[in-house]
Amino acid sequence: MVEHVVVFDTSYILMTAVVLVLGSFVVLGLDFYKFLKEKKRKGTEEYPLPRGVVSCLFTRSKEKDDNFSRKVVSHEGASIRVLKDGFVGSNEWHRTEELQDANERAILIQSSANVDELCSSFPQFAKGLCAPASFGENVFVRGALSARSVCLGDVLRVTRRQPDESLGASSSLELEVSCPRRPCSQVDQVHGKVYTQAGVRAASARQGLAGFFCRVLREGDLAVNDAFEVVRRPLPEWPLERASRLLYGNHLDSTYKRGVWGGTRAELRELANMPCLAHCEWREVALEMLQRDSN
Repeated sequence: MVEHVVVFDTSYILMTAVVLVLGSFVVLGLDFYKFLKEKKRKGTEEYPLPRGVVSCLFTRSKEKDDNFSRKVVSHEGASIRVLKDGFVGSNEWHRTEELQDANERAILIQSSANVDELCSSFPQFAKGLCAPASFGENVFVRGALSARSVCLGDVLRVTRRQPDESLGASSSLELEVSCPRRPCSQVDQVHGKVYTQAGVRAASARQGLAGFFCRVLREGDLAVNDAFEVVRRPLPEWPLERASRLLYGNHLDSTYKRGVWGGTRAELRELANMPCLAHCEWREVALEMLQRDSN
């Protein structure tokens, strides 16, 4: 009788196991890469994107020279037509200046979340900060839209709210966030008259709390109690607070004339090349910094 002895080559078995494990990691890695790529393509996050509800609408009178003189359009059911260059009949700064693209500043939105943060830092100026159109905005919203939750390039769609507070059909109006608002000296003039880095102007510039500009992708009507919802987010890594902190967080005075970029050169190049970024006060400054650093 012949006995068969089976000899196992342990090195071969070990090598086969290693290959199988490495192959599994490669497959998992490719799947994860596809997941991240698809997530970036959709421009959205796992968590709900922020919303805000229109509390007040403001237009600027043609008779007034003061940039913060606003007419309130806020009674129930009041609405205003929004064109590519902004509110119909509102005498805005960008309509009177020769800008490369005036429509990138069509609408200025300020939020209760931004104002609340400023009131925490400047309680002595809280009454003025909470006043209507205290930042010269066109739209004041309550809710989660803030410098920390809104990103460059976000697309905002307007939805009508029903009397029972439920959301109805979408409006035709669609906006794209082009930049944080770089506050002018009137912010300090109105809020405390502290014309230094310790003032409201400098603080809101550093943190992006002075509101944000939008271009109008699709024209439509905007009414009190309408809801803004972020429906597309191509740049989730660029909240307004980050852009403001890097570009305007390291200025040596409150006039923005001696700025120092606060990030890496790669970040500066990325910001300067964003198609959605407003040229006025943002891309032009980033390009100037790039040019200065290359000399």
